Amino acid sequence: MIYSEDDKLNKLSKEIIGAAIEVHKQLGPCLLEKYYQCALAYELKLRGFAAEREVLIPFVYKNLVDTDGCKADIIVNNEVIIEVKACPENNTYHAKQLLTYLKMSGLKLGLVINFNNVLLKDGIVRVVNNLKSS
Repeated sequence: MIYSEDDKLNKLSKEIIGAAIEVHKQLGPCLLEKYYQCALAYELKLRGFAAEREVLIPFVYKNLVDTDGCKADIIVNNEVIIEVKACPENNTYHAKQLLTYLKMSGLKLGLVINFNNVLLKDGIVRVVNNLKSS
């Protein structure tokens, strides 16, 4: 069976969410964001994925390249950006921030994962940059 790029990204996002659930099970809510970021990157690596933290995404406009752009919390397999949060409420700003990162990087899929929820599923937002939904 031949899988499309969208199928591959959808499968990868499910694997990422599984890793995030494991981190949340182990740590629970209410820690600082940097600890969730560290633990999630480690959990992803344990599962065989490339997970880079604090990846600089430059801003490019015509001939202008601003290397003081933004930093993605985690990029998995050079395909999915994860924006890790640990804030008291889910905020639409975080999804807009992630969409900016996706557009600047040319990647198609990102996840905002807010670990400060009793049920982690309530803190996960999928952000798509021109990716077909399944």
